[in-house]
Amino acid sequence: MSQRRSGTVQAVSEARKEAVIRADEDGADVLASYAELSGSDGDRPTMQVGERVTYTREEKLQGPIARDIRASV
Repeated sequence: MSQRRSGTVQAVSEARKEAVIRADEDGADVLASYAELSGSDGDRPTMQVGERVTYTREEKLQGPIARDIRASV
């Protein structure tokens, strides 16, 4: 099982339903799709610049992506 990581949302594209998360651990940028957001209230989840999140990181050919994204409490 992958270790959960934390980071801060740096940029958001509502049109593409994507965001960029800057990882706390190494400062790397990680691509985050809205489809990977875990929403607990049933509303359509979004991300906002400056929001703190946790996620698991998966390495892909085009670069790292975030999976199972959750708002940090």
